[in-house]
Amino acid sequence: MKLGGLGLLTSLLCLAQTPLASVAGSIFDERGAPVIAARLSLQGERTPLYLAKSTEQGTFRFPRMEPGTYTLTIEQPGFCKLTIPSIAVAAGEQKSLARVALKLPPDGQECE
Repeated sequence: MKLGGLGLLTSLLCLAQTPLASVAGSIFDERGAPVIAARLSLQGERTPLYLAKSTEQGTFRFPRMEPGTYTLTIEQPGFCKLTIPSIAVAAGEQKSLARVALKLPPDGQECE
């Protein structure tokens, strides 16, 4: 019985030591102004859903993520929704998405 418990503990410790990844970046509008309080979601196929909001400077960060491939979705009222697929992040990697630009909808039209 002790051996089974020790094996489980060892497995849990190994999982806890797996280096996590992070994704960070900044969001701007077409004129170069930061987009404040944009809602961001990062979803992988076999990973948890991660949520964040952009700061007053338009920056965002997902600090402690499982390694994997993700789709980033950015939404902000008054702007077109943006989806960025296939963001691969390796264990221990700190991926940077430098300047992401949100588009304004065309005058009197909906976003595509």
